[in-house]
Amino acid sequence: MKASSIVLSAALAFVLVGCGADAALTPSAPKGCQNAVACGGDIVGSWSLASTCLTIDVSSFTADCPGATAYANGYQITGMVTYDASMTFTMMSTLTGSVVVRYPAACLTPSSGVPVTCDEVGAALLAPGKYASVTCLADGMGCDCTIEMNPETSTKTGMYSITTDHVLTAGLVDESDYFVKGDGTAALGTHPGIPIMGHNGLTSGSLTLTKQ
Repeated sequence: MKASSIVLSAALAFVLVGCGADAALTPSAPKGCQNAVACGGDIVGSWSLASTCLTIDVSSFTADCPGATAYANGYQITGMVTYDASMTFTMMSTLTGSVVVRYPAACLTPSSGVPVTCDEVGAALLAPGKYASVTCLADGMGCDCTIEMNPETSTKTGMYSITTDHVLTAGLVDESDYFVKGDGTAALGTHPGIPIMGHNGLTSGSLTLTKQ
């Protein structure tokens, strides 16, 4: 296998599960997130993102390497969102995070029999400019690579709507279950394949908002 063939693309997609005032968020990958089911409430006001629990589909990082493993690390969305009583919204958010991939020795040895080094793997991953940084370290006969994603910023304004099932849709695409709690916080949760705050690709996640 040539080093260039290890260059992988990240594919991302969004889901919400769970409901309850005291529902706790679990850490992001490798475990995944517990999300509150839509319970509704008065969403009008300005909110900052206090915390996020996000998981992503990392299968694209292992598709070319049977035996490789990967998990998302520290994915989060930061930013602000305002929902007006006039049913208009403004939001600005940034998605950041990294993916940790372990490539076993079998994936690093091409037909020529000359193993690809971890430095070569890192250089091949970084070369297309898709990632902010890539660090690959030797671990036994394999390589452990930490791939830092480029920050993705989203700024959106428009109209929002709320269904009787407590689904909030900001614009024509962003859709999430929501729950406004009585302690000055609210939770937004993802739907499969639907962006949240302008970001695509999360397999599950929940955002905790704090009212300003």
